[in-house]
Amino acid sequence: MTKNQKKLFKKLKSNYNKKKFINLIYSQQKAFGKFKHWEKIYQKKCDKKDINFENLIISDEH
Repeated sequence: MTKNQKKLFKKLKSNYNKKKFINLIYSQQKAFGKFKHWEKIYQKKCDKKDINFENLIISDEH
């Protein structure tokens, strides 16, 4: 995530908007391809805060 993306995320109020934003970042990282380690690092960060990372990601199927 860029610094601007981090600042924007902190300003989001609703959980729905936060999930959509995380999904955007997740898709962005997958598209770039060279940041494959991002998912593991972010998942570890979520685990520390007792947040289920899998629930944050909105599947592309829906």
